[in-house]
Amino acid sequence: MMKWVQHVGDNKLMEKNQMNEVIYTIGHKKLNGIMKLIANLFCSLVFLSLGITNATAQDDPSQPLVGDWTIYNADELPDAADPAWSASNGSGTVWSIEEDPVRLGNNILALDGADASGMFKTADFDPVPTAVTVVMRVKGKDLAADRLTDIDMHINGFRDQLNIRSNGQLTLQRSGASVDLSGLLNPAKWNIYRMTIDASSGTEGIVRVYLNENPFPVLTATTTTTTSSNYFRFGDGNGSPTYSAYVDYVSYDVTGAYSPAETRLPNELTKPPVGEWTIYHADELPDAADPAWSASNGSGTTWSIEADPTRVGNNVLVMDGSDASGMYKTSDFDPVPTAVTVVMRVKAKDLSADRLTDIDMHINGFRDQLNIRSNGELSLQRSGASVDLSETLNVAQWNVYRMTIDASSGTEGIVKIYLNESPYPVLTATTTTTTSSNYFRFGDGNGSPVYSSYVDYVSYDVTGAYSPEQTRLPNEVTKPPVGDWSIYAADELPDAADPAWSASNGSGTTWTIESDPLVVGNNILALDGSDASGMFKTSDFDPVPTAVTVAMRVKAKDLTADRLTDIDMHINGFRDQLNIRSNGQLSLQRSGASVDLSEVLNVADWNVFRMTIDASSGTEGIVKIYLNENASPVLTATTTTTTSSNYFRFGDGNGSPIYSAYIDYIVHDVTGAYSPAQTRLPASFTGDDEGPVPSLSSPSALSSFLQHLGTPTAGKSFTVSGMNLETDLTITPPTGYELSALEASGYSGETIALTPVDGVVSETTYYVRLNASEVGEYNGDVLLASGETTRAISLSGLTVVPEISVSGTLESFKESVSSSSDAQNYTVSAVYLVGDLQITAPTNFEVSLNGSDWTSSVSITPDDEGTVSSTAIYVRLNATETGSYSGDITHLSTDAVNINLAVSGETIPDPGINITGSLSAFSQIIGRPSDVQSYTVSGANLAGNLEISVPTHYQISFNGELWLSSLSLAPLDGNVAATTIYVRLNSQSGGNHSGTLTHTSVGVEGVSVSLSGNTDASIVLGEGSISDKQFKVWPNPTTRIIQVSAPSVIDSDHIHIYGLDGVRVIAQTRVLSKDKMEVDVSNLSKGVYLIELLVEGETITSRFIKE
Repeated sequence: MMKWVQHVGDNKLMEKNQMNEVIYTIGHKKLNGIMKLIANLFCSLVFLSLGITNATAQDDPSQPLVGDWTIYNADELPDAADPAWSASNGSGTVWSIEEDPVRLGNNILALDGADASGMFKTADFDPVPTAVTVVMRVKGKDLAADRLTDIDMHINGFRDQLNIRSNGQLTLQRSGASVDLSGLLNPAKWNIYRMTIDASSGTEGIVRVYLNENPFPVLTATTTTTTSSNYFRFGDGNGSPTYSAYVDYVSYDVTGAYSPAETRLPNELTKPPVGEWTIYHADELPDAADPAWSASNGSGTTWSIEADPTRVGNNVLVMDGSDASGMYKTSDFDPVPTAVTVVMRVKAKDLSADRLTDIDMHINGFRDQLNIRSNGELSLQRSGASVDLSETLNVAQWNVYRMTIDASSGTEGIVKIYLNESPYPVLTATTTTTTSSNYFRFGDGNGSPVYSSYVDYVSYDVTGAYSPEQTRLPNEVTKPPVGDWSIYAADELPDAADPAWSASNGSGTTWTIESDPLVVGNNILALDGSDASGMFKTSDFDPVPTAVTVAMRVKAKDLTADRLTDIDMHINGFRDQLNIRSNGQLSLQRSGASVDLSEVLNVADWNVFRMTIDASSGTEGIVKIYLNENASPVLTATTTTTTSSNYFRFGDGNGSPIYSAYIDYIVHDVTGAYSPAQTRLPASFTGDDEGPVPSLSSPSALSSFLQHLGTPTAGKSFTVSGMNLETDLTITPPTGYELSALEASGYSGETIALTPVDGVVSETTYYVRLNASEVGEYNGDVLLASGETTRAISLSGLTVVPEISVSGTLESFKESVSSSSDAQNYTVSAVYLVGDLQITAPTNFEVSLNGSDWTSSVSITPDDEGTVSSTAIYVRLNATETGSYSGDITHLSTDAVNINLAVSGETIPDPGINITGSLSAFSQIIGRPSDVQSYTVSGANLAGNLEISVPTHYQISFNGELWLSSLSLAPLDGNVAATTIYVRLNSQSGGNHSGTLTHTSVGVEGVSVSLSGNTDASIVLGEGSISDKQFKVWPNPTTRIIQVSAPSVIDSDHIHIYGLDGVRVIAQTRVLSKDKMEVDVSNLSKGVYLIELLVEGETITSRFIKE
């Protein structure tokens, strides 16, 4: 429990909790550069120098989540604990369990080691963690010893050992790092040591040591010392130094290496237990309460019940007394207690009165009476002791007074007074005033002084005289009630939440869900908005509320942005909009009010902003802004801006400013406009839980299952345990899974129930297996439940049958007797195999995995998951006799359906190519092909086309008209009949031309014919006429008609026109006279052509141009 002690006159706040822990907070100052570093270091030094046991208040609204701790509570020796530790590194240490002299019902472990070492170690971690966190609460027992204890961690292949020395030095034995805290660390007091190793890199271990749960490590190092073990141990790790310490608890988390800012310890370790209180809540007069009080010492006091103006739903008792006394007393205690604790929350009503109240205790034969005076003085009326707290105690505010009497000695009563739950008494005395009564009472205990006060509650415990460090008050009396909150926890986008929000005011904002980098398992909402606005709004409130409270936990994402977010509230006819600016200014857009908090508000840190509007008057809305749940508003305004809507929204409410923020949660309460003093945030956000919390332990997940249909998987083990349980622990498997207490038998899909003994279910091992009846995915949770406490073990699995897949088809193969066919290929793949994939070809066919190594069968081994990736399989026909062949390539594997691929082919006699005829040397002049020569070619049993190719400068033809550089003759049933092939030389360059005319086909030896010839370039063909023949061609160039004349008769049957490629083209000719011809070339394409004619038995050639 947290209290703020305010010192009158200086307004300084010193935060104290139940365990002698003084916590200084830097009031959200904006620190940068070296100043921030100095501030952080200063905080660390303050924590150290005070011997603080916990640097984080348990009701801080910025709390991290509780870690996944396994805890040794020191209630028995470690080897008798559950889970049990084992002796390690010798047996020279003396261990014993002692009662904690301070904490009620708590035990501690004492260790003393001299010349021989001795430690306790955990069992080997399985599975092996990659990072681990260990926390111990330790104090020195014999400060003359060298050390308190060692913590020796062996994690994922790396180790280091922390030596906690009595001189205040901390050293890491393996990495060699150390820090001297001798001026700051008091080993004679309880201190909390947190040690983490992160060995997830696999190459080193990052070691950090934290003190008293401060988020800043006091020591950081890297260890490369290797180990094959996976555990940690503590105690005397080195024989020669002497060791002596008390250990309160050892807690470890194998899910990661977490700083105190990432995970916190459970309240059961960090807070004292709630006392065994009997409580008067001031909801009715004491004589009407249960148990009832009775009037005592007169009737001069006036008593009444009033509603608490601050705390929602709370009432207070009002008392006023003047000349006649009057008190309320408990009934007589039976049996008679020997020590009693009383706690009251009181504040002055009329400061002009002399006193607020008296507390008069009669316990086991001794009595004393506390007078709480309006001047700040506390006095004990029977023992005569007093203390003047006028400089620090403001009686006009609520204060908590704890009074204890310990009369167990039977000879006197030891009286102690504590203020505001500080663990240090402000007043201690011994009373010897005797009494025969056994009760206590409060009120006006002396007639003449004037009394006036408010009383919030009176709580008493008759089992002992306890300091605030030994027992704490329950939340029901120390804190305002939890509000009637509707919660958005940022686990999904607002429009996917329940209840769902809707987009509003545009769509210019980018929204994403991110994992909280500090709080394990927490998510946060990121928003970024620039020129276009975008918000999320609640649904319209129905019925319409008259006052609403909104609280958000927010921090800046990009500090260069103008704003973090807006909160725009439309309530009962009035609206206002809070702008949270990056410069630390808060402004209300409608009412115009603002406050500059730039000196105290650090928006880069998480802050809780609470905004309330009270529009219950119907004429205006009263707006208040609270920061970080401080009870005093930082901004108050009145808005008269009207609205017909009833909702609130957040995000980028104005297009032009830039917005950027992270949001942890948003809560709203439509029942009223409440300050933090009136309602508090949910415990899930503040860590403000009450007493021992039921807890369940188990792994969070098991490795995935793979089941072949019809055969259950092997069982996987997991352990469960529970603490502080009030109902049976049930274990329920998801669909398709079965549980058993035995590894090999006894499986069932039914729920298992474990009954706790004294709230504890000891660590118990169970087995789970997948045994589904249908193929498919089986994902679910083994659900552990006890009352409302649940935990899930995530399972994922797949029930399958082995499956082979073939892709592709094969054409019919063809080969000759003395050779194999060309290879073809297809692909095969498989999943969930339990054996090799066997691929077998039918007789006369062969398969290969690489296209070169051929055999009748190949085998492919699947990977560890039973998978065969897509693999090419090559196939060929390789028969030794002619004939047709067919069959199936088979694909087989254990339990898989066989897959066949059809294959066929033919083996024919060996092929051949035959040539008949010969070719002599060719001769031409440029522009006119040579005379044509021919030969015949044939083929037999060919598996492919007969390909014929001529060298450069030569042309071939199958008809003497179409001239080509190559021919392809398709066989019919493997045969090419005798075919005449025409050959000519048609070069465009002069000189000798030789080469080889080739004949080839698949799988057969080729046949070649040598070619030779000459092209005469000395004869030049003119554009118009040959002068010695008076041969004329005109017009030249021409577009349609050319005329040809010669000195002698032209043989019209021998007029030919050729393109430059040697191909003869068609043109119509008309005889004009015996020596003159007309040729129509209008159908020819543009280009250069040769005209050839026969005159007097001589061939004459000329060129012309067609345009």
